[in-house]
Amino acid sequence: MDDLELKAFPERVGALKHLRYLNFAGNAKMKRLQKSIFKLQSLQAMVISVGLEELPKDVRYMISLGFLFLVTKQKRLPEGGIGCLECIQTLVISYCENLENLCEDMQGLKSLQKLYICGCKSLISLPGSMKCLTALKELFIGDCEKLDMMTLDEEKERETRRLSLRL
Repeated sequence: MDDLELKAFPERVGALKHLRYLNFAGNAKMKRLQKSIFKLQSLQAMVISVGLEELPKDVRYMISLGFLFLVTKQKRLPEGGIGCLECIQTLVISYCENLENLCEDMQGLKSLQKLYICGCKSLISLPGSMKCLTALKELFIGDCEKLDMMTLDEEKERETRRLSLRL
Protein backbone atom coordinates (compact mmCIF):
# COMPACT_ATOMS: atom_id res chain seq x y z
CA MET A 1 0.00 0.00 0.00
CA ASP A 2 3.07 2.19 -0.21
CA ASP A 3 2.21 5.67 -1.55
CA LEU A 4 -1.33 4.62 -2.57
CA GLU A 5 -3.03 7.47 -0.63
CA LEU A 6 -6.19 5.72 0.54
CA LYS A 7 -8.43 7.52 3.05
CA ALA A 8 -9.86 4.23 4.23
CA PHE A 9 -8.87 0.67 3.59
CA PRO A 10 -11.57 -1.46 1.94
CA GLU A 11 -13.68 -3.35 4.51
CA ARG A 12 -13.22 -6.53 2.49
CA VAL A 13 -9.55 -6.69 3.46
CA GLY A 14 -10.67 -8.73 6.48
CA ALA A 15 -11.58 -11.53 4.07
CA LEU A 16 -7.92 -11.95 3.06
CA LYS A 17 -7.39 -14.47 5.83
CA HIS A 18 -4.02 -15.69 4.48
CA LEU A 19 -2.47 -12.21 4.13
CA ARG A 20 0.93 -12.14 5.84
CA TYR A 21 2.31 -8.61 5.23
CA LEU A 22 0.58 -5.22 5.19
CA ASN A 23 2.38 -1.94 4.54
CA PHE A 24 0.71 1.46 4.94
CA ALA A 25 3.96 3.42 4.52
CA GLY A 26 3.56 6.85 2.99
CA ASN A 27 -0.24 6.84 3.19
CA ALA A 28 -0.79 10.18 4.98
CA LYS A 29 -4.53 10.31 4.26
CA MET A 30 -5.37 7.19 6.25
CA LYS A 31 -6.20 8.38 9.76
CA ARG A 32 -7.80 5.21 11.17
CA LEU A 33 -7.61 1.50 10.51
CA GLN A 34 -10.77 -0.34 9.51
CA LYS A 35 -12.05 -2.87 12.07
CA SER A 36 -11.83 -5.60 9.43
CA ILE A 37 -8.01 -5.35 9.44
CA PHE A 38 -7.96 -6.82 12.93
CA LYS A 39 -9.55 -10.01 11.61
CA LEU A 40 -6.29 -10.78 9.79
CA GLN A 41 -5.10 -13.40 12.25
CA SER A 42 -2.43 -14.73 9.86
CA LEU A 43 -0.81 -11.31 9.45
CA GLN A 44 2.84 -11.53 10.47
CA ALA A 45 4.12 -8.03 9.69
CA MET A 46 2.47 -4.61 9.56
CA VAL A 47 4.02 -1.24 8.78
CA ILE A 48 2.07 1.90 9.68
CA SER A 49 4.31 4.87 9.12
CA VAL A 50 2.32 8.04 8.42
CA GLY A 51 -0.88 9.76 9.46
CA LEU A 52 -2.47 7.28 11.86
CA GLU A 53 -4.33 9.11 14.63
CA GLU A 54 -4.54 6.08 16.87
CA LEU A 55 -3.82 2.39 16.98
CA PRO A 56 -6.97 0.76 18.38
CA LYS A 57 -6.92 -1.83 21.15
CA ASP A 58 -8.27 -4.30 18.59
CA VAL A 59 -4.67 -4.85 17.42
CA ARG A 60 -4.61 -7.53 20.16
CA TYR A 61 -6.60 -9.82 17.84
CA MET A 62 -3.70 -10.03 15.38
CA ILE A 63 -2.38 -13.13 17.11
CA SER A 64 0.33 -13.98 14.54
CA LEU A 65 1.82 -10.49 14.32
CA GLY A 66 5.59 -10.81 14.75
CA PHE A 67 6.69 -7.40 13.45
CA LEU A 68 5.05 -4.01 13.93
CA PHE A 69 6.41 -0.67 12.75
CA LEU A 70 4.24 2.07 14.19
CA VAL A 71 3.92 5.82 13.77
CA THR A 72 0.90 7.30 15.53
CA LYS A 73 -0.33 10.68 16.74
CA GLN A 74 -1.51 9.28 20.09
CA LYS A 75 -0.27 10.61 23.43
CA ARG A 76 -0.49 7.16 25.00
CA LEU A 77 -0.68 3.64 23.62
CA PRO A 78 -3.85 1.96 24.92
CA GLU A 79 -3.83 -0.79 27.54
CA GLY A 80 -5.06 -4.13 26.22
CA GLY A 81 -3.70 -3.46 22.73
CA ILE A 82 -0.03 -3.90 21.79
CA GLY A 83 0.67 -5.36 25.23
CA CYS A 84 -1.43 -8.42 24.34
CA LEU A 85 0.62 -9.39 21.28
CA GLU A 86 2.32 -12.48 22.69
CA CYS A 87 3.93 -13.46 19.35
CA ILE A 88 5.46 -10.10 18.49
CA GLN A 89 9.24 -10.32 18.18
CA THR A 90 10.10 -6.87 16.82
CA LEU A 91 8.37 -3.63 17.75
CA VAL A 92 9.41 -0.32 16.22
CA ILE A 93 7.81 2.82 17.63
CA SER A 94 9.09 5.66 15.50
CA TYR A 95 8.48 9.39 15.18
CA CYS A 96 5.39 9.39 17.38
CA GLU A 97 5.88 13.04 18.23
CA ASN A 98 2.90 13.28 20.62
CA LEU A 99 3.58 10.00 22.43
CA GLU A 100 4.24 10.64 26.12
CA ASN A 101 3.81 7.11 27.49
CA LEU A 102 3.92 3.55 26.24
CA CYS A 103 1.29 1.08 27.41
CA GLU A 104 1.78 -0.23 30.94
CA ASP A 105 0.88 -3.82 30.06
CA MET A 106 4.08 -4.66 28.18
CA GLN A 107 4.62 -7.78 30.30
CA GLY A 108 2.35 -9.55 27.80
CA LEU A 109 5.03 -9.24 25.11
CA LYS A 110 6.55 -12.61 25.97
CA SER A 111 8.31 -13.08 22.61
CA LEU A 112 9.61 -9.52 22.15
CA GLN A 113 13.30 -9.68 21.21
CA LYS A 114 13.85 -6.26 19.62
CA LEU A 115 12.39 -2.95 20.75
CA TYR A 116 13.27 0.23 18.88
CA ILE A 117 11.96 3.58 20.08
CA CYS A 118 13.19 6.58 18.11
CA GLY A 119 12.10 10.11 17.31
CA CYS A 120 9.46 10.17 20.06
CA LYS A 121 10.32 13.67 21.22
CA SER A 122 7.51 13.86 23.83
CA LEU A 123 8.17 10.46 25.43
CA ILE A 124 8.59 11.08 29.17
CA SER A 125 9.16 7.64 30.68
CA LEU A 126 9.19 3.94 30.02
CA PRO A 127 6.73 1.64 31.79
CA GLY A 128 7.87 -0.44 34.75
CA SER A 129 6.48 -3.49 32.98
CA MET A 130 9.50 -3.38 30.64
CA LYS A 131 11.45 -5.28 33.28
CA CYS A 132 9.22 -8.27 32.46
CA LEU A 133 10.46 -8.44 28.85
CA THR A 134 12.52 -11.56 29.47
CA ALA A 135 13.12 -12.37 25.78
CA LEU A 136 14.41 -8.85 24.98
CA LYS A 137 17.82 -8.95 23.28
CA GLU A 138 18.00 -5.49 21.70
CA LEU A 139 16.74 -2.20 23.07
CA PHE A 140 17.42 0.90 21.01
CA ILE A 141 16.27 4.31 22.17
CA GLY A 142 17.22 7.37 20.16
CA ASP A 143 16.13 10.98 19.72
CA CYS A 144 13.69 10.94 22.65
CA GLU A 145 14.53 14.34 24.14
CA LYS A 146 12.19 14.30 27.16
CA LEU A 147 12.77 10.70 28.20
CA ASP A 148 13.65 10.30 31.87
CA MET A 149 16.68 8.03 31.65
CA MET A 150 16.35 7.12 35.33
CA THR A 151 13.67 4.63 34.34
CA LEU A 152 16.34 2.77 32.40
CA ASP A 153 18.33 1.93 35.53
CA GLU A 154 16.06 -1.05 36.12
CA GLU A 155 16.62 -2.18 32.55
CA LYS A 156 20.39 -2.14 33.01
CA GLU A 157 20.01 -4.78 35.71
CA ARG A 158 18.56 -7.19 33.18
CA GLU A 159 20.86 -9.27 31.06
CA THR A 160 20.46 -7.84 27.58
CA ARG A 161 23.07 -8.57 24.96
CA ARG A 162 23.01 -5.10 23.48
CA LEU A 163 21.75 -1.89 24.99
CA SER A 164 22.03 1.11 22.75
CA LEU A 165 21.02 4.56 23.96
CA ARG A 166 21.32 7.72 21.98
CA LEU A 167 19.87 11.08 22.99
